Amino acid sequence: VAVLIFKEGVSVILETTDTILDKQDMEFIEEIKKYIYENTDIKNVHDIMMRKSGDKIFLELHIRVPKDMSVYNAHKISDDLENSIKEDFPLVKNVIIHLDCLLN
Repeated sequence: VAVLIFKEGVSVILETTDTILDKQDMEFIEEIKKYIYENTDIKNVHDIMMRKSGDKIFLELHIRVPKDMSVYNAHKISDDLENSIKEDFPLVKNVIIHLDCLLN
């Protein structure tokens, strides 16, 4: 009985460790990066991080916009990107986008 309990305990730990430790799904991150480059005019996306809570995915990422772009336009790009990611990736529940400026 003790061996069975130990085996089940180890199994539960192995199943949940990736979620608890916020393991990054590099294939999913690359898919998001590819999606952004193929569907937007954004030329630089970096520092993509993801967290999972159950079956939900929460993303954080940085994008670079021209340094002379208005705050309004940069914010619109950010909002449009957030909405399109959530629409095309149903498991993504929230996206936090940090805006950086392109340095020439």
